[in-house]
Amino acid sequence: MQVMRSLEFRRSLTRQRTDGLFRGAQEALGQAPYGIPDTFSFFSPYYMPAGEHIQSSLVSPESQLLNMNNIIGGQNALYALIQDGLTACDGGIGPLGKRGVVGRCGRFPEDVAGTLHFAVDGDTFGDTDAIVQLSTLLTSERLSEQNAAIIGEMYKATLASRGKADALKVAQNLLVTTPEFHTTNKVKPLAERREPSSSHDKGSNEPYKAIIHLNLFGAMDSMNMLVPHPDDCPSLYDEYRTSRGEDLYLEPEELIKIDASKSEQPCPSFGINKYLGEEFASMYDEGEVLFIANIGHLQKPVKASNFLKETTTQLFSHFTMRDESFKVDAYNQRDNTGVMGRMTDILGRNTSSSRSAIDSTSKNLYGDPLVGSEVEVIPSSGPQKFFPNDVYNIKATTLKLNNITAEGSGIHANLWSESFVKSYGHTDFYAEILATLSDGPRYVEADELGKKMEMITKFIRLNQVRGVNRDTFALSWGGFDTHHNMKSELHLKFDSLGILLKQFRDELVNLNLWNGITIVISSEMGRSITPNSSMGTDHGWGGHYMVLGGEVNGGRILGTHPHTYSPEWEYNTGRGAWIPTLPNEAMWLGLSQWFGIQERDDLSYVLPNMNNFGCRLYSETDIYRDGIGKLWGCGGDVM
Repeated sequence: MQVMRSLEFRRSLTRQRTDGLFRGAQEALGQAPYGIPDTFSFFSPYYMPAGEHIQSSLVSPESQLLNMNNIIGGQNALYALIQDGLTACDGGIGPLGKRGVVGRCGRFPEDVAGTLHFAVDGDTFGDTDAIVQLSTLLTSERLSEQNAAIIGEMYKATLASRGKADALKVAQNLLVTTPEFHTTNKVKPLAERREPSSSHDKGSNEPYKAIIHLNLFGAMDSMNMLVPHPDDCPSLYDEYRTSRGEDLYLEPEELIKIDASKSEQPCPSFGINKYLGEEFASMYDEGEVLFIANIGHLQKPVKASNFLKETTTQLFSHFTMRDESFKVDAYNQRDNTGVMGRMTDILGRNTSSSRSAIDSTSKNLYGDPLVGSEVEVIPSSGPQKFFPNDVYNIKATTLKLNNITAEGSGIHANLWSESFVKSYGHTDFYAEILATLSDGPRYVEADELGKKMEMITKFIRLNQVRGVNRDTFALSWGGFDTHHNMKSELHLKFDSLGILLKQFRDELVNLNLWNGITIVISSEMGRSITPNSSMGTDHGWGGHYMVLGGEVNGGRILGTHPHTYSPEWEYNTGRGAWIPTLPNEAMWLGLSQWFGIQERDDLSYVLPNMNNFGCRLYSETDIYRDGIGKLWGCGGDVM
């Protein structure tokens, strides 16, 4: 909008209606009018990018858009707008042509919804006049002398070879790639260029493994995912039915019975929500799915009598609890890093490891910024090539405009340039290798989550081309904040989730890769066992997680499912929320060992608060069939 207003956008006579003017803006830019993804808007208000922002304790919510998808998509959209007008050509976000023709930019004038009409005042077209005026309009005169000179040189060269109109387009296209355009910081560029980071080099002969963390954002009501079965546990089921209320409890016919006799639980059998599907239940029966009961964020073991005094976390808040579930570092001893990020810090010493988030970044993957391994954000639609129709050959010049900066240069500007150069270096490589997969998966449930899972499948298949031994993937799926109509909303979600997980599993089995995969499915917190007045439930605390994988020792329920739903239970807050009896560390210890982290000091780095829980932890031997990692001598109660 800033570019369109500043550079005098005018709609074509054939496109006077305002509806349908933009197409794909949400995907390319990360936000769009009326495109808010949920009630929490586009950004987390507490978001801190890794590196200088964390070190400075500076939040930067809109920096969540600084990922490969939105950087390259946004720059391509601006390039197309400047070059061709508002069309769907070459990465543009305009409407499709009236004739349905995409790619024939400029051939049919009626296919262009509008064009930019900026002209340099005085029509002198001197490079100084043009760059100064553009700098005023697009950067409020923040454009540095160094970057102004670089753009001026390209302007003059194009003016001499191609004429005034093309010279102005070159200047505009270059200026909108600068840190001065994308931030309000002053920039002090040096002559030293930032170089795109290279692709991963395989550091060892370790077999390939990947951990995928799926966050069900909104506080998934897992009490309607895993339920005591009335056949073998009628009294506890009756308590469940009474506590949930007539509108929310699951009838026996809405449950798929699973065997829990191998688990130390209050019931020999449980029921899973039937909308997860019989095929998902068969994965549990075959030992590939493990449930972990009443787990969540804890600073130390607490009960209803002391949790308010002993817990400093802002409980029951979506963003706070999500961050805590990603960090698994209750006292922030590792400076706002994430548990999978710290795992990658350790593994990166001897193996080639990668951190990939799908569509948006995740604190789960943040590691020590000094280690230098960054989070790559991969669009579920697939990476675009940068400037696919670079008619002026200016791609290389964009790197010069994002040089390394001097001390005192704005950190927002520095973050833009780092992110831009990194995206520049990776997007074409990924686009090229993904194009080699002509037989990529096509999951039946190809909605938002399905597309994300398809992209993860492709990256797993390409692990050798990418040169990666250890992959960590983070993705989020929203829509679980069920204050209203919980039961029906959850059924729709589970229906898609169960189908997708089975399809994903079958695809990786066929590729002979399933044994190297672990999937963790969790939510930032649970929900209240008691209903509200809107046929929904409110924010809780403890909940149930799932772990899936080819080497998982499943068909069991770890942790301890509550033996009562009574509000008088010592782990019930009194408002229907369960206090976790198991910390997140309990699960992540065994996963870390399976991933290749066995030394105690390294595990203490990954899980700095684990000593607060004594033996309330699960080792690799507990979670995996052929696990070798064990829990060393410890104090405290054995779960």
